[in-house]
Amino acid sequence: MRKWVILLLSTVAALPLILTVYGTSARTNAGSYGEDRARIEDLQARYLFALDFYDLDTYVSTFTEDGVLDIIGYKVKGRDAIRKALEDARAVFNVSGN
Repeated sequence: MRKWVILLLSTVAALPLILTVYGTSARTNAGSYGEDRARIEDLQARYLFALDFYDLDTYVSTFTEDGVLDIIGYKVKGRDAIRKALEDARAVFNVSGN
């Protein structure tokens, strides 16, 4: 009986430590809300600046390999197709007329 009591007390004492270690490692890998939001805002800024300055390399890099550009019914899939669509539509983005 005494062994069971010691085993039970040991388990109860160790449980908070185990949960703390497990919970901390899970949170570390997931990132925080603030970090996630900062990454999203950075991606959005790179996307918009690249489009403003017609930097196709940077613009296309903001999409995944199988990313989809969907603009008012016009839809292309994949980085290569997105690049080609923007190259074909360059006149739309060229406000200087050159």
